[in-house]
Amino acid sequence: MKKIKYLALLLSLVCLCLVGCGDSKGSKFYKDSELKEVASVNGSIEIEVKAGVTPELVTIDFELYYDKAPIAVTNFVSLAKSNHYNGLIVHYVGDVAMLLGGYYLGDNDNGEEDALRKDLGYDIAGEIEANGWKKNDIDASAVGTMFMYYNETSKDTANNIFGFVLSENYADEGTPFGKVKPSSYTKLSYLSQGKGTNENIETDNGYIPAITMQIKSVTVTVLDANGTAVELPAPKKVK
Repeated sequence: MKKIKYLALLLSLVCLCLVGCGDSKGSKFYKDSELKEVASVNGSIEIEVKAGVTPELVTIDFELYYDKAPIAVTNFVSLAKSNHYNGLIVHYVGDVAMLLGGYYLGDNDNGEEDALRKDLGYDIAGEIEANGWKKNDIDASAVGTMFMYYNETSKDTANNIFGFVLSENYADEGTPFGKVKPSSYTKLSYLSQGKGTNENIETDNGYIPAITMQIKSVTVTVLDANGTAVELPAPKKVK
């Protein structure tokens, strides 16, 4: 009888450990208890298009979905509020997506102008179903969707690069976490096609748009249901 009780106690302790500790896959995401009460996240990105004598400022308004991708939203808001994105460039414009926010213009080893990486030194988890996150039902292929880019080696390699979907043919390469507002659709189209902005030149590091497009500012407002500003914590990191 004592042996049976001992085995039952041992089994209970093992179960408690498994539940309490969780697995490594679950630990990279926020728990419900860690989330803030957020009703809306809205903002805008000012991008300077340096085509011709006089640079042109284009503003893209957007909405982010904290309830669907809280890590991506928290990370983006944190970077925006620290002015991390100011001065970085649109470093890729293709037929299906535009990427920005991870590179700046500088001279490469050959003394030529090139896109140089500005890394964060950490990554965040990709909040999509294929990576174990079940709450993100944003249409990743819808034109105007914003996504945090991760590279093809792992879905847990997103950091500061984000993008806009330009075509429904876009393939999954990031966490969808927001959407360009309808009033900015024509501006997004202009950034991706106007004045030759979709023409790329080959560099040592790949390709950059022939027309320089530089982020001037990113502003974001996070509010609760009462319209009170919400301070989000530091983003959850996987390394």
